[in-house]
Amino acid sequence: MYTIDEAKASQYIDRIVVSTDDEFAMQLALESGCDVILRPPELAQDNTPSLDALRHAVGEIETRLGRECSIVVELRVTNPFKTVEDIDGAVEKLQILAADSVIGMTVLEDHHPARVKKLVNGKIVDFCVPEPQHGQRRLLEPKAYIRNGSIYCVRRGSLMGPNGRLFGHENSRPWLMPPERSVNIDTEVDFILSEALMRQR
Repeated sequence: MYTIDEAKASQYIDRIVVSTDDEFAMQLALESGCDVILRPPELAQDNTPSLDALRHAVGEIETRLGRECSIVVELRVTNPFKTVEDIDGAVEKLQILAADSVIGMTVLEDHHPARVKKLVNGKIVDFCVPEPQHGQRRLLEPKAYIRNGSIYCVRRGSLMGPNGRLFGHENSRPWLMPPERSVNIDTEVDFILSEALMRQR
């Protein structure tokens, strides 16, 4: 509901569509005034790429509306701390910079690539970037960023075309979000952290 509430407050989003195969989620979405797309079983597996499910939902809603969307904004419910300012800011940035996509991102602090290692024959080896001897994360340059999974604002042609994708476009721009709005609920620890953050809000 957090994500739906923020989407409803957006000045740019004119259609909120929930794609799901879960009856409880479907009922909540309908009660909130959203359009609901029933996700077919083959697109509702644990290993289903989100791109496939999103493209299916866009195709279905365009058939219902009888017209094409111009911009698609995917707002994942597993990232409940995004705000309407994040949503509208990403859409505005897409328009102002004539970008293909604007993606929610956050800076990596403790997990900078220089600190990431692999094990080769039982030995610790730099994964892709050598780590300076000082080892202080605050001094690592250049800054590194990661997609936080919260917002994917994409032009229709960049998503639905023959080579359509959700991210990695030629002109893809970041929408930077602080760590406290970038929590991605994948594990029980993430859920506990999210509950604590919700109580603070």
